[in-house]
Amino acid sequence: MKPKNLPKQTSSSPPLRKKEPVSLEKHIRDGKLLIDTSSLLHEKYPELEKQLFPLLKAEGKQLIVPRGVVEELEARGNKDARYALRSLGRHQKNGLVVIAVDENDNDTTNVFLTIFTNFRIGNQEEGRQGHQLTLITQDADLAHDIFNLNRLLSQGGRKAFAYGINKNGSIDHLKKINHPADLNRVVKTSLLFIDTNILTHDKYPKLEKELFPILKKEDKKLIVPNRVIRELEKLAENPDLTKEDALETQKKAKYAMKSLARHQKSGSILIGFGENDSSHADNVFLTQFTSARTTHALSLISQDVRLARDLLNLNKLRSQKGLPVSVYRLTEVEGKFVINNGDVESLKAHRAKVEAAKKR
Repeated sequence: MKPKNLPKQTSSSPPLRKKEPVSLEKHIRDGKLLIDTSSLLHEKYPELEKQLFPLLKAEGKQLIVPRGVVEELEARGNKDARYALRSLGRHQKNGLVVIAVDENDNDTTNVFLTIFTNFRIGNQEEGRQGHQLTLITQDADLAHDIFNLNRLLSQGGRKAFAYGINKNGSIDHLKKINHPADLNRVVKTSLLFIDTNILTHDKYPKLEKELFPILKKEDKKLIVPNRVIRELEKLAENPDLTKEDALETQKKAKYAMKSLARHQKSGSILIGFGENDSSHADNVFLTQFTSARTTHALSLISQDVRLARDLLNLNKLRSQKGLPVSVYRLTEVEGKFVINNGDVESLKAHRAKVEAAKKR
Protein backbone atom coordinates (compact mmCIF):
# COMPACT_ATOMS: atom_id res chain seq x y z
CA MET A 1 0.00 0.00 0.00
CA LYS A 2 1.31 3.44 -0.90
CA PRO A 3 2.04 5.50 2.24
CA LYS A 4 -0.43 8.37 2.47
CA ASN A 5 1.99 10.74 4.12
CA LEU A 6 4.85 10.42 1.63
CA PRO A 7 3.76 12.21 -1.57
CA LYS A 8 5.76 11.78 -4.73
CA GLN A 9 8.55 14.30 -5.06
CA THR A 10 9.30 15.50 -8.58
CA SER A 11 12.48 16.89 -10.10
CA SER A 12 11.11 20.40 -10.30
CA SER A 13 9.14 22.24 -7.66
CA PRO A 14 5.76 23.49 -8.91
CA PRO A 15 5.13 27.21 -8.43
CA LEU A 16 2.95 28.16 -5.49
CA ARG A 17 0.81 30.27 -7.77
CA LYS A 18 0.83 31.60 -11.31
CA LYS A 19 2.98 34.71 -11.40
CA GLU A 20 3.04 37.62 -13.80
CA PRO A 21 6.14 38.20 -15.97
CA VAL A 22 8.65 40.57 -14.36
CA SER A 23 9.33 43.91 -16.08
CA LEU A 24 12.91 45.06 -15.45
CA GLU A 25 12.13 48.44 -16.99
CA LYS A 26 9.21 49.02 -14.58
CA HIS A 27 11.26 48.14 -11.50
CA ILE A 28 14.04 50.50 -12.60
CA ARG A 29 11.57 53.29 -13.30
CA ASP A 30 9.61 52.90 -10.07
CA GLY A 31 12.40 52.47 -7.52
CA LYS A 32 15.99 51.55 -6.74
CA LEU A 33 17.75 48.41 -7.97
CA LEU A 34 20.38 46.34 -6.13
CA ILE A 35 22.29 43.19 -7.12
CA ASP A 36 23.75 40.28 -5.16
CA THR A 37 26.99 38.33 -5.66
CA SER A 38 25.15 35.21 -6.78
CA SER A 39 23.58 37.00 -9.77
CA LEU A 40 26.82 38.71 -10.78
CA LEU A 41 28.38 35.22 -10.90
CA HIS A 42 25.50 33.75 -12.90
CA GLU A 43 26.39 32.46 -16.36
CA LYS A 44 23.67 34.62 -17.89
CA TYR A 45 24.75 37.85 -16.19
CA PRO A 46 26.37 39.12 -19.46
CA GLU A 47 22.96 38.76 -21.13
CA LEU A 48 21.27 40.68 -18.32
CA GLU A 49 24.00 43.32 -18.51
CA LYS A 50 23.03 44.09 -22.12
CA GLN A 51 19.44 44.83 -21.04
CA LEU A 52 20.09 46.39 -17.65
CA PHE A 53 22.50 49.25 -18.22
CA PRO A 54 20.79 50.84 -21.25
CA LEU A 55 17.58 50.91 -19.17
CA LEU A 56 19.39 52.49 -16.21
CA LYS A 57 20.91 55.10 -18.50
CA ALA A 58 17.54 55.91 -20.10
CA GLU A 59 15.92 56.41 -16.69
CA GLY A 60 18.84 58.28 -15.13
CA LYS A 61 19.20 55.58 -12.46
CA GLN A 62 22.08 53.63 -10.89
CA LEU A 63 22.61 50.00 -9.87
CA ILE A 64 23.42 49.83 -6.14
CA VAL A 65 26.11 47.31 -5.16
CA PRO A 66 27.06 46.88 -1.46
CA ARG A 67 30.79 46.94 -0.82
CA GLY A 68 30.50 43.44 0.66
CA VAL A 69 29.42 42.10 -2.74
CA VAL A 70 32.56 43.54 -4.35
CA GLU A 71 34.68 41.95 -1.61
CA GLU A 72 33.03 38.57 -2.20
CA LEU A 73 33.83 38.83 -5.92
CA GLU A 74 37.43 39.77 -5.17
CA ALA A 75 37.75 36.83 -2.77
CA ARG A 76 36.31 34.38 -5.28
CA GLY A 77 38.68 35.45 -8.05
CA ASN A 78 37.50 33.04 -10.78
CA LYS A 79 36.62 33.84 -14.38
CA ASP A 80 33.02 34.82 -13.66
CA ALA A 81 34.06 36.97 -10.70
CA ARG A 82 36.70 38.79 -12.75
CA TYR A 83 34.16 39.48 -15.49
CA ALA A 84 31.68 40.86 -12.95
CA LEU A 85 34.32 43.13 -11.40
CA ARG A 86 35.32 44.50 -14.80
CA SER A 87 31.67 45.05 -15.64
CA LEU A 88 30.97 46.94 -12.42
CA GLY A 89 34.11 49.02 -12.81
CA ARG A 90 33.23 49.96 -16.38
CA HIS A 91 29.67 50.95 -15.56
CA GLN A 92 30.76 52.77 -12.40
CA LYS A 93 32.95 55.02 -14.57
CA ASN A 94 29.88 55.74 -16.69
CA GLY A 95 27.88 56.71 -13.59
CA LEU A 96 25.56 53.71 -13.74
CA VAL A 97 26.88 51.83 -10.69
CA VAL A 98 27.24 53.09 -7.13
CA ILE A 99 29.14 51.11 -4.49
CA ALA A 100 27.37 51.35 -1.12
CA VAL A 101 30.01 51.52 1.63
CA ASP A 102 28.00 52.32 4.76
CA GLU A 103 26.97 48.79 5.74
CA ASN A 104 28.47 47.36 8.93
CA ASP A 105 27.76 43.65 8.56
CA ASN A 106 30.13 41.09 7.02
CA ASP A 107 27.26 38.90 5.80
CA THR A 108 25.78 40.33 2.59
CA THR A 109 22.48 38.57 3.27
CA ASN A 110 22.13 40.63 6.45
CA VAL A 111 23.31 43.73 4.59
CA PHE A 112 20.49 43.44 2.06
CA LEU A 113 17.88 42.78 4.72
CA THR A 114 19.12 45.83 6.67
CA ILE A 115 19.10 48.05 3.58
CA PHE A 116 15.62 46.94 2.59
CA THR A 117 14.25 47.26 6.12
CA ASN A 118 15.61 50.79 6.52
CA PHE A 119 15.21 52.39 3.10
CA ARG A 120 11.77 51.16 2.10
CA ILE A 121 10.41 53.45 4.83
CA GLY A 122 11.00 57.19 5.01
CA ASN A 123 12.46 59.26 7.84
CA GLN A 124 10.75 62.62 8.31
CA GLU A 125 13.41 63.90 10.73
CA GLU A 126 16.13 63.27 8.17
CA GLY A 127 13.93 64.43 5.31
CA ARG A 128 14.33 61.04 3.65
CA GLN A 129 11.59 59.47 1.56
CA GLY A 130 10.95 55.76 1.39
CA HIS A 131 11.88 53.89 -1.78
CA GLN A 132 10.56 50.91 -3.66
CA LEU A 133 13.50 48.47 -3.70
CA THR A 134 14.25 45.54 -5.98
CA LEU A 135 17.05 43.02 -5.49
CA ILE A 136 18.48 40.75 -8.20
CA THR A 137 19.73 37.56 -6.50
CA GLN A 138 19.92 33.82 -7.17
CA ASP A 139 19.47 33.13 -3.44
CA ALA A 140 15.84 32.02 -3.29
CA ASP A 141 15.79 32.05 0.50
CA LEU A 142 16.99 35.65 0.63
CA ALA A 143 14.37 36.56 -1.99
CA HIS A 144 11.72 34.90 0.17
CA ASP A 145 12.83 36.98 3.18
CA ILE A 146 12.81 40.19 1.11
CA PHE A 147 9.24 39.58 -0.06
CA ASN A 148 8.18 38.84 3.51
CA LEU A 149 9.13 42.41 4.51
CA ASN A 150 5.95 43.46 2.70
CA ARG A 151 3.93 41.52 5.28
CA LEU A 152 5.28 43.31 8.36
CA LEU A 153 2.36 44.70 10.36
CA SER A 154 4.55 46.87 12.59
CA GLN A 155 6.24 48.65 9.69
CA GLY A 156 4.76 50.41 6.69
CA GLY A 157 6.84 51.39 3.71
CA ARG A 158 7.23 50.99 0.00
CA LYS A 159 7.19 47.63 -1.75
CA ALA A 160 10.20 45.28 -1.67
CA PHE A 161 10.91 42.85 -4.50
CA ALA A 162 13.53 40.20 -5.27
CA TYR A 163 14.06 38.27 -8.49
CA GLY A 164 16.74 36.14 -10.13
CA ILE A 165 18.30 35.75 -13.55
CA ASN A 166 16.63 33.04 -15.62
CA LYS A 167 18.04 30.88 -18.41
CA ASN A 168 17.30 33.61 -20.95
CA GLY A 169 19.25 36.29 -19.08
CA SER A 170 16.11 38.14 -17.93
CA ILE A 171 14.91 38.65 -14.35
CA ASP A 172 12.23 36.28 -13.14
CA HIS A 173 10.65 34.77 -10.03
CA LEU A 174 12.83 32.35 -8.06
CA LYS A 175 11.97 28.99 -6.61
CA LYS A 176 12.79 28.49 -2.93
CA ILE A 177 15.53 25.84 -2.84
CA ASN A 178 15.76 25.10 0.87
CA HIS A 179 12.39 23.44 1.44
CA PRO A 180 12.56 21.97 4.98
CA ALA A 181 11.89 18.26 5.39
CA ASP A 182 10.76 16.17 8.37
CA LEU A 183 13.47 13.62 9.17
CA ASN A 184 11.17 11.72 11.55
CA ARG A 185 8.56 11.27 8.82
CA VAL A 186 11.16 10.18 6.26
CA VAL A 187 12.54 7.49 8.60
CA LYS A 188 9.05 6.23 9.48
CA THR A 189 7.69 6.00 5.95
CA SER A 190 10.57 4.89 3.72
CA LEU A 191 13.78 2.92 3.38
CA LEU A 192 16.55 5.45 3.90
CA PHE A 193 19.86 5.41 1.97
CA ILE A 194 22.87 7.71 2.31
CA ASP A 195 25.45 8.89 -0.23
CA THR A 196 29.22 9.36 0.19
CA ASN A 197 28.98 13.13 -0.18
CA ILE A 198 26.77 13.33 2.94
CA LEU A 199 29.08 11.16 5.02
CA THR A 200 31.97 13.52 4.14
CA HIS A 201 29.88 16.69 4.53
CA ASP A 202 30.94 19.28 7.14
CA LYS A 203 27.58 18.87 8.86
CA TYR A 204 27.40 15.05 8.89
CA PRO A 205 28.12 14.95 12.67
CA LYS A 206 25.05 17.15 13.19
CA LEU A 207 22.92 14.82 11.04
CA GLU A 208 24.36 11.82 12.91
CA LYS A 209 23.14 13.20 16.27
CA GLU A 210 19.64 13.74 14.88
CA LEU A 211 19.25 10.66 12.69
CA PHE A 212 20.41 7.67 14.73
CA PRO A 213 18.18 8.26 17.78
CA ILE A 214 15.23 8.35 15.37
CA LEU A 215 16.36 5.13 13.67
CA LYS A 216 16.70 3.45 17.06
CA LYS A 217 13.28 4.64 18.20
CA GLU A 218 11.58 3.43 15.00
CA ASP A 219 13.64 0.21 14.85
CA LYS A 220 14.87 1.15 11.37
CA LYS A 221 18.25 0.94 9.64
CA LEU A 222 20.20 3.39 7.49
CA ILE A 223 21.21 1.62 4.27
CA VAL A 224 24.77 2.16 3.05
CA PRO A 225 25.66 0.53 -0.30
CA ASN A 226 28.94 -1.39 -0.44
CA ARG A 227 30.10 1.00 -3.13
CA VAL A 228 29.78 3.94 -0.72
CA ILE A 229 31.94 2.04 1.80
CA ARG A 230 34.60 1.48 -0.88
CA GLU A 231 34.53 5.16 -1.82
CA LEU A 232 35.04 6.13 1.84
CA GLU A 233 37.93 3.67 2.16
CA LYS A 234 39.59 5.16 -0.91
CA LEU A 235 39.20 8.71 0.41
CA ALA A 236 40.54 7.68 3.82
CA GLU A 237 43.48 5.59 2.63
CA ASN A 238 44.51 7.15 -0.68
CA PRO A 239 43.63 10.88 -0.72
CA ASP A 240 44.07 12.74 -3.99
CA LEU A 241 46.76 15.20 -2.91
CA THR A 242 46.32 17.21 -6.12
CA LYS A 243 43.05 18.50 -4.66
CA GLU A 244 43.20 21.47 -2.31
CA ASP A 245 41.01 19.95 0.42
CA ALA A 246 42.30 16.35 0.12
CA LEU A 247 43.56 16.06 3.70
CA GLU A 248 40.38 17.58 5.13
CA THR A 249 38.30 15.13 3.06
CA GLN A 250 40.50 12.27 4.32
CA LYS A 251 39.80 13.31 7.90
CA LYS A 252 36.04 13.42 7.24
CA ALA A 253 36.11 10.00 5.54
CA LYS A 254 37.88 8.45 8.52
CA TYR A 255 35.30 9.96 10.87
CA ALA A 256 32.47 8.61 8.70
CA MET A 257 33.92 5.10 8.67
CA LYS A 258 34.22 5.06 12.47
CA SER A 259 30.69 6.42 12.75
CA LEU A 260 29.26 3.73 10.46
CA ALA A 261 31.14 0.96 12.27
CA ARG A 262 29.84 2.19 15.63
CA HIS A 263 26.23 2.40 14.48
CA GLN A 264 26.45 -0.94 12.65
CA LYS A 265 27.37 -2.58 15.96
CA SER A 266 24.29 -1.03 17.55
CA GLY A 267 22.08 -2.37 14.75
CA SER A 268 21.23 0.95 13.05
CA ILE A 269 23.22 0.39 9.84
CA LEU A 270 22.66 -2.07 7.00
CA ILE A 271 25.64 -2.41 4.65
CA GLY A 272 24.60 -3.32 1.11
CA PHE A 273 21.15 -3.81 -0.35
CA GLY A 274 21.23 -6.52 -3.00
CA GLU A 275 23.63 -4.53 -5.17
CA ASN A 276 25.55 -6.22 -7.96
CA ASP A 277 26.88 -3.12 -9.71
CA SER A 278 30.58 -2.50 -9.18
CA SER A 279 30.56 0.85 -10.97
CA HIS A 280 30.10 4.35 -9.55
CA ALA A 281 27.80 4.78 -6.55
CA ASP A 282 25.37 6.88 -8.62
CA ASN A 283 24.71 3.87 -10.86
CA VAL A 284 24.24 1.69 -7.78
CA PHE A 285 21.53 4.02 -6.45
CA LEU A 286 19.78 4.21 -9.82
CA THR A 287 19.81 0.42 -10.16
CA GLN A 288 18.67 -0.23 -6.59
CA PHE A 289 15.93 2.40 -6.63
CA THR A 290 14.56 1.29 -10.00
CA SER A 291 14.18 -2.25 -8.67
CA ALA A 292 13.18 -1.63 -5.04
CA ARG A 293 10.58 1.11 -5.63
CA THR A 294 8.10 -1.53 -6.80
CA THR A 295 7.78 -2.72 -3.18
CA HIS A 296 9.18 0.09 -0.98
CA ALA A 297 9.00 3.84 -0.63
CA LEU A 298 12.64 4.97 -0.93
CA SER A 299 14.58 8.01 0.25
CA LEU A 300 18.18 9.07 -0.35
CA ILE A 301 20.22 11.72 1.45
CA SER A 302 22.64 13.15 -1.12
CA GLN A 303 24.15 16.51 -2.10
CA ASP A 304 24.21 15.44 -5.76
CA VAL A 305 21.47 17.40 -7.54
CA ARG A 306 22.00 15.59 -10.84
CA LEU A 307 21.58 12.21 -9.20
CA ALA A 308 18.51 13.60 -7.40
CA ARG A 309 17.01 14.67 -10.71
CA ASP A 310 17.56 11.22 -12.22
CA LEU A 311 16.09 9.42 -9.20
CA LEU A 312 13.08 11.72 -8.97
CA ASN A 313 12.34 11.09 -12.63
CA LEU A 314 11.59 7.48 -11.64
CA ASN A 315 8.36 8.87 -10.16
CA LYS A 316 7.32 9.86 -13.69
CA LEU A 317 7.75 6.42 -15.25
CA ARG A 318 4.64 5.21 -17.06
CA SER A 319 5.98 1.74 -17.82
CA GLN A 320 6.61 0.90 -14.15
CA LYS A 321 4.32 1.50 -11.22
CA GLY A 322 6.00 2.01 -7.88
CA LEU A 323 6.06 3.72 -4.52
CA PRO A 324 7.48 7.22 -4.06
CA VAL A 325 11.16 8.07 -4.46
CA SER A 326 12.40 11.10 -2.50
CA VAL A 327 15.79 12.79 -2.18
CA TYR A 328 17.08 15.08 0.56
CA ARG A 329 20.27 17.00 1.30
CA LEU A 330 21.95 19.18 3.93
CA THR A 331 22.21 22.95 3.63
CA GLU A 332 25.79 24.14 3.23
CA VAL A 333 26.10 26.41 6.26
CA GLU A 334 23.67 25.20 8.92
CA GLY A 335 23.35 21.56 7.90
CA LYS A 336 19.56 21.64 7.84
CA PHE A 337 17.75 18.60 6.43
CA VAL A 338 15.95 19.83 3.30
CA ILE A 339 14.47 18.54 0.06
CA ASN A 340 16.86 17.98 -2.85
CA ASN A 341 14.61 18.64 -5.85
CA GLY A 342 17.29 18.32 -8.52
CA ASP A 343 17.31 22.04 -9.32
CA VAL A 344 20.90 22.27 -10.58
CA GLU A 345 21.19 25.95 -11.51
CA SER A 346 19.60 27.35 -8.35
CA LEU A 347 21.77 25.22 -6.10
CA LYS A 348 24.96 26.06 -8.02
CA ALA A 349 24.28 29.75 -7.60
CA HIS A 350 23.47 29.37 -3.91
CA ARG A 351 26.68 27.39 -3.29
CA ALA A 352 28.73 29.98 -5.18
CA LYS A 353 27.49 32.63 -2.77
CA VAL A 354 28.27 30.44 0.25
CA GLU A 355 31.79 29.67 -0.98
CA ALA A 356 32.48 33.33 -1.71
CA ALA A 357 31.38 34.25 1.81
CA LYS A 358 33.64 31.55 3.33
CA LYS A 359 36.71 32.99 1.56
CA ARG A 360 36.19 36.47 2.97
